[in-house]
Amino acid sequence: LEYRQKKRTLNNKLSLLLCSQVSMRRSAMILGIDLKTVARRLPYLAEKAKLKNQELLEKHKIKSSHVQFDDLIDGIT
Repeated sequence: LEYRQKKRTLNNKLSLLLCSQVSMRRSAMILGIDLKTVARRLPYLAEKAKLKNQELLEKHKIKSSHVQFDDLIDGIT
């Protein structure tokens, strides 16, 4: 997947920033790279995350197909 990437060391830092709800523009500013570079790396990072997620699902053998969350919050004043 990392074929032809010149600065592979940015991938981890960029992934952490984007997963921490930092915008693409701000991530580019923080890392000192162009916004176009962030935009080009986004599909790569998405594919990498998808593969890792599939790997974790297979490792833990989760067999449920649906998950339901109850968002009832009480006791907050």
